[in-house]
Amino acid sequence: MPLLKDNSIISAFRQMGYSPTFSKPRQTHGVPISIRELNEIFFNKFNKKRSGAHSILQKKWDSFLPKRFVGKCSFEGVKLSVVFARAESASARQEMQMEERSILKKIVAINECKNIKRIVFL
Repeated sequence: MPLLKDNSIISAFRQMGYSPTFSKPRQTHGVPISIRELNEIFFNKFNKKRSGAHSILQKKWDSFLPKRFVGKCSFEGVKLSVVFARAESASARQEMQMEERSILKKIVAINECKNIKRIVFL
């Protein structure tokens, strides 16, 4: 049986089995964390993810579009690596789908939006 703070070299020397530990020690050092602190940690992580691509796209959406589509399309949201946008009409949606690649190039050029892979027009 491997010892507590063993490593692969010492275990090989002793001819004992070695199983690496993949867990990390808790930041609280074994002390239970309060639900308030847990909520703060969760919302901080949530706001960091949301504040990146979502807020930038919401503010600059019209600058990514060709000039003839500025009033015909609005930004709806981002989920995983997909941007959702609402088109004014079916014909506008069809024309926007033709321009999807050029719009996507402008979006991916921004550092916070590099993980976006496609645009869905609703």
